[in-house]
Amino acid sequence: NGGLDPQSQNPILNPRYAEQRARDTTMSPGQALERVQNHVRQFESLVQCHHHLSAQGTERPSDYDMVHRIREDSGYYDPPDFDRIHDVVSARPMTVLSSDCNT
Repeated sequence: NGGLDPQSQNPILNPRYAEQRARDTTMSPGQALERVQNHVRQFESLVQCHHHLSAQGTERPSDYDMVHRIREDSGYYDPPDFDRIHDVVSARPMTVLSSDCNT
C-alpha cells in the first residue's frame, strides 16, 4: 500500500460534502469522487503535519516563526524568498499564503 494509512487508501467521506462537490463541477461522478477522496487525504496530511509539529518536545506549532509545507507533487522554478515571506507573515501572524486563495 505504499505506507499509506488505511484512511488514505479508501477515505471515509462525508456524504453531504461528496454530493455538494459532485453538483458543483463539470467532472464526471467518478472524477468528482476521486477529487473528494484527494481532499480527505490532503486534510489528513495536514493533521499529521500538525501532530508532528506538536510532538517535537515541548514546542507547539505556535512556537515556530514559519511552517512551510508544499504538496509532494509541487516544486519551484526559483527558490522561495523566505525572508520576504517571513516579513509578510510577521506583519499578520497566523497568515496562510496560497497561490490559489480566494480570500
